[in-house]
Amino acid sequence: MIDRVRLVPGSKELIDYAEARGITVFFISNRKATSAGANTKTLNHLGINTENIKQRFLGMEAEKTDKTERRDRVKEKYEVLMYFGDNLRDFSEEFAFPKFNKDYTFAERQAAIDTRNSIVRQAKRQFGDEYIVLPNPVYGEWTKPFNGQDPKKFLP
Repeated sequence: MIDRVRLVPGSKELIDYAEARGITVFFISNRKATSAGANTKTLNHLGINTENIKQRFLGMEAEKTDKTERRDRVKEKYEVLMYFGDNLRDFSEEFAFPKFNKDYTFAERQAAIDTRNSIVRQAKRQFGDEYIVLPNPVYGEWTKPFNGQDPKKFLP
C-alpha cells in the first residue's frame, strides 16, 4: 500500500526548499499518533526528510480530529510562517461544519453552509499568504453537508 501514496505535485520541492533555508517543517495529521512507524516509512518512501520526525509529526491522539492543541504546541516554540492543508480545519477549527443528527433539514444544511462561507470570507486575507490550500476532491469537511448522500443530488 505504501507504493500507492503520492505527493501533491511540488510539495516535496517546497519542503526541501524550506528545510534548506533552516525552516522546520511540521506534519500535523489526523493519522493516528500510534502509527508513527508506518507514517515515517511513508515519508521515507516519498523522499521526505524524517530527521527528528518524532518531534515534527504530530498525529491524532484519542480520536481527536481537532488540531488546535497540536498547532498550539508548535506555536509555543516556533514562529509559524504558513499552514498547508487540504481541509479548512487544517487551518482553524472555526471552519468546522456543525454536527447534526441524521435527519437535519435542507434549511439547516444551507444555513450551516452559509455560515461557513461567511467565516471563510472573513478570513480571506489569510488565504494564499498564511493558509495554503492543497486541492483534495476525494474527502474532507466539504462532504459533511451531504450526510452520506450523492452530492449531485444537491446541484441546482
